[in-house]
Amino acid sequence: MTKNARGSRVEPGMRVAQKAALNRGVLDNLPGERRRQLVYKCPVFGSVLVAVTPVGTSQTCGVCRQRDPASRISRDVFVCTKCGHTDDADHNASVVILARGLRTAVGKASAAGHCGEQHAGAGHARPHHVLSSPGTHA
Repeated sequence: MTKNARGSRVEPGMRVAQKAALNRGVLDNLPGERRRQLVYKCPVFGSVLVAVTPVGTSQTCGVCRQRDPASRISRDVFVCTKCGHTDDADHNASVVILARGLRTAVGKASAAGHCGEQHAGAGHARPHHVLSSPGTHA
């Protein structure tokens, strides 16, 4: 994606300036650069960066912690095959990442960060925020 857009004398490139700006944006936002900036900035603002292994987060239930690839029934929907918990797949993965981050940071899993009414009827709630490892995908 960051290939030179100038082309050759025989076939000159088009939209070279726009491509150069796009390339700068892509290269400035590489996962390693994002992580480097977070490592640098977190202590300045009193935050703690907790790196979380993303393996299986999109296949693990945010409620019962059962991991089953069949629970991820589509790109956007997660339905646990064990407890029946239904959620947006990305939100569910963020809950799993939060729990892993809290377990890593505190040494045990915690219910901290859960609030809201999305799953209030089922006893499940949305977290305030998500701790995730920069440069990784669930």
